[in-house]
Amino acid sequence: MDDTNIGKRIKDCRLKKQLKQNELANKLNITLAKMCEYEKGVTVPSIPTISKIANELDVTIDFLVFGKLDKIAEHEITDKELLTVFKNADKLTQDDKKVVSRIIKSLTLTEKIQSVGI
Repeated sequence: MDDTNIGKRIKDCRLKKQLKQNELANKLNITLAKMCEYEKGVTVPSIPTISKIANELDVTIDFLVFGKLDKIAEHEITDKELLTVFKNADKLTQDDKKVVSRIIKSLTLTEKIQSVGI
């Protein structure tokens, strides 16, 4: 486990969510100085804190600790075109991601309903 990479992933995810360091620190009930230490890799957050950070940043603990996100998706999504679409969707705003998620959930629910003949 590379402490610097954990900090880099925390920072990258925070920036993707357009959060300032102090905003994330406030949500986690930690000091700004502690948040800076995490992002610089000076200290590593405890397991409960990593869990809170992952929750606030909408990522998995595995991703923050090990960087395992794309590899999981690539192994589970076999359709390369769909995988590319999902990778591009990651660049959308949080609101747009929620819309995309609702559309996909609606389509899959519709497919399930049709498969049982309702």
